[in-house]
Amino acid sequence: MNFSMHNIKDFKNFYFYFIIFFFPISIFIGNAAININIFIIILSGFYIIFRKKIYKYFHQRWFLFAVVFWCVLLLSALLSNYKLHSSTYTVFFARMILFSLCIQVIFVEKKLNKINFIKFLTFLLFIVTIDTLIQKFFGKNIFLFESVGSGYNTRLTSFFKDEEVVGSYISKFIFIPFFYLCFSQSSTKVITDYKRYIFYILLFLSFLAIFLSGERMASLHFLLGLSILFIFMLIKKKLSIKLLIFCLIIVTSIFSFEKNTRERFLQSFDEKYGIGNGIINSPWGSHLKVAHNEFKQNIFLGAGPKSFRKFSCEKENYKDDLRACSTHPHNNFAEILSETGVIGFIFYISFITIFLKDHIVSYQFFGFLISLIILFWPLGISGSFFSTFNGSFIWYIVGILSALKKIEINH
Repeated sequence: MNFSMHNIKDFKNFYFYFIIFFFPISIFIGNAAININIFIIILSGFYIIFRKKIYKYFHQRWFLFAVVFWCVLLLSALLSNYKLHSSTYTVFFARMILFSLCIQVIFVEKKLNKINFIKFLTFLLFIVTIDTLIQKFFGKNIFLFESVGSGYNTRLTSFFKDEEVVGSYISKFIFIPFFYLCFSQSSTKVITDYKRYIFYILLFLSFLAIFLSGERMASLHFLLGLSILFIFMLIKKKLSIKLLIFCLIIVTSIFSFEKNTRERFLQSFDEKYGIGNGIINSPWGSHLKVAHNEFKQNIFLGAGPKSFRKFSCEKENYKDDLRACSTHPHNNFAEILSETGVIGFIFYISFITIFLKDHIVSYQFFGFLISLIILFWPLGISGSFFSTFNGSFIWYIVGILSALKKIEINH
């Protein structure tokens, strides 16, 4: 009997670890896998809440503010010219907030080990970066997926097959293990040296994989996160001249010996974003102009979440510039302002500010905050806040970070 109960307990522990840790893997598979994983986490989280009657989780400031923000989105959708389209997406978007809450509940109530999560993520990122480099130098990854495009438009995809997002994937997660490796306290010199070696190897591999992937925005996000990491290392007196020289050598080597990468970042960047002719004349500028027009027509509550894909593709709105027709404006601020108006934007900024302020954790877990800063970064192009791919990144990290803060408070 005791043996059986022990086995059941082990299975339950494995189950809760699996559903939380599987999310970064589900992103490789696609939106269907992500949504199934989210649904299972929500069901499991609510089971724990109602079985233990721990309703205090619903009273947290960040959760209440997220719910109010969602109510504003719903009001915007109901007043939209695209009511059915916008309302459907808005109602479904509620799952993201519940997803975050239930991650926190499972992590805290089932006492999942935060260090195991860091180890798992470190291992996964090692695998992804190595696979990306294999695809670069051999033309195919370990699953025989080939790179996309040719010449300076060659893009590495790794486990994403034909989706050009592997650099974005790495840049969104990589600073979580970086900060842990830099700032966690070790009891012995052997462990300290071991962590230092892992840090340098992971830094080297991620540097190469992100830049060689051909994803310009992911590379800029990586440099942003790296700059913040260096500032913290400098403050904590952990930054060495050797590390700075090491990073400069990597960047210089990539641009010196990789012609395709150099051309993509310089020549192709100008063609895509119009740096020489002005951003406003680029395809990205076309999205921003339509978003601005959408905002002017719906200043207070916007045209409704996910309305841009409808608005931008109506002939009277894109005005013969077919580049303007798109699924979203490719900028967080432009999307929130055009689709939810000034009121939605105020709640959006307020939620970000309140959450980041309330969830400052110890330095070793500060990488979660850096990941959120990258995801919310207003300058440059970005995925849609309301999309499954980009949105799930945000709310997953929100859930993990809120769990870490809860654990920190309880101890």
